[in-house]
Amino acid sequence: MSERKPLKFASEYELIAHLDLLRKGYKQHGNWTLPMICQHVNFRGPLQPPSSPKPTPQQAEAKKFIDYILTHKKAPAGFEAPPEMTPKPDTPESEIDRFRDFLAALKNYPRDLVDFGPFGPVPTEQVRTLMLMHAAHHLSFLEPKSVGRRPDVRFADEDAVIAELNRLKKGCVKAGSWSLPQVAWHLDQAVQARMKPGPHPDDTAEQKKRKPLAQHVISMNGYLPDGITAPDTMVPSAAVPAMAVDDLIASLEQLKAFQGEIAPHRLFGRLTDADARRLNLIHCAHHISYLTPVES
Repeated sequence: MSERKPLKFASEYELIAHLDLLRKGYKQHGNWTLPMICQHVNFRGPLQPPSSPKPTPQQAEAKKFIDYILTHKKAPAGFEAPPEMTPKPDTPESEIDRFRDFLAALKNYPRDLVDFGPFGPVPTEQVRTLMLMHAAHHLSFLEPKSVGRRPDVRFADEDAVIAELNRLKKGCVKAGSWSLPQVAWHLDQAVQARMKPGPHPDDTAEQKKRKPLAQHVISMNGYLPDGITAPDTMVPSAAVPAMAVDDLIASLEQLKAFQGEIAPHRLFGRLTDADARRLNLIHCAHHISYLTPVES
């Protein structure tokens, strides 16, 4: 199993997007196919509130198993799934749709507690975490076909970026190393930097030398040149929360209404308001092009 790459899903939409990606083809590094995994990890009963918020003694004892998994991020040593949870090789493709439907229902479930069968009443957020963790474990044994970058991504204005971010929030797959929240966090740092108050310094000698490159990027092809490395302060961590996407949307709305002087670009120095905004849209397109929306 050396080919296995651990997965982590931040939301039901992200998991659904990964299922749709695997449906297009995958390499199997374990014993189970995609339909088998979906059948195994899917919830066994209706998604409904418990008849009582207080567990029975038997349910409270059984709930310790879930608490262990949530605490240690794995099942107890020696644990094996019961026979009724072991899928058969001929599990139908319809199990993928059934699991997708459950995930969509879980995403929109309005109650604080879920009737989790023998485990009794379980907080909805714990059910959500458990399902995403369980699915990530098994799906890590399936390697999806590679997804390429979208080189034709272009944005005419901030509203177009916001519309694409909202589309990506519903589910996307990445062709690069950064997830949607990581891309959003990085872009948000750049957008906020454009609105820093002055007075601003004059261009450095290095920034002046790069003016022709800036104009080429802005006026000719709209591509960022290869070889630009983000400074350490703008490299996102692996634990960027999903809310980073909403933070970027809020910053873009703020930039739309911004009437002050745009702060100098770290590489190109002072730019006109129009050029600075255009360069920001190009920067957004560059990173967002490594994310592909998965739409039903």
